[in-house]
Amino acid sequence: MVCRIHRVLVKKGIESHVVDASSLQVSRRRRLAKTDRIDREKLLGTLMAYKGGEPRVCAMVRVRSPDQEDVRRICRDRKVLIGERVRHINHQSHQGTVLFAEDQELRAVA
Repeated sequence: MVCRIHRVLVKKGIESHVVDASSLQVSRRRRLAKTDRIDREKLLGTLMAYKGGEPRVCAMVRVRSPDQEDVRRICRDRKVLIGERVRHINHQSHQGTVLFAEDQELRAVA
């Protein structure tokens, strides 16, 4: 979503930066009182410092191209599908173990 907005802004000739939220420093005192106003002021100050020549004040996210996002999506989808397959195999294996244990119990009783 953010990448799409960034691309639209850049396409219209508007300078756009995507800030990595985890790179913003937050004071412990203000962490408890988190509001949109405080976030906006902090982000504005950070961007002004960044544009003023302090590149280490925050980390910028490198926005990927749509083709690069598609490649990542394929990798993520593959990872999800492999995880689902493993869960199904483990579930079937567990069901087989339960059935095997029940057969053993029935043979012991007979």
